[in-house]
Amino acid sequence: MTFLFISLSYGLILFSLLSGWYLVAAVALVLTSLRWTSLPVLVLGVLLDGYYGFFFSVPIWSFGAVGWCIVVELLRPIIRDQWQPL
Repeated sequence: MTFLFISLSYGLILFSLLSGWYLVAAVALVLTSLRWTSLPVLVLGVLLDGYYGFFFSVPIWSFGAVGWCIVVELLRPIIRDQWQPL
């Protein structure tokens, strides 16, 4: 059940980024990354770079995904110590 929810969450993030719903994508990304792992964001970054054709210049989505993963993985233990329900 957890795998299904994670897959649907990252699918929602991908669909909302492709549709231009950036606020929905941001909220879903923050909630999903803090609750579970943020490593599928790397795959989303590569997919978005491929979709928008950024591999021929600077792959900004992939760099942003790597930065997001580093920040979330470093801050998650601190946040979980402060807020136990997460």
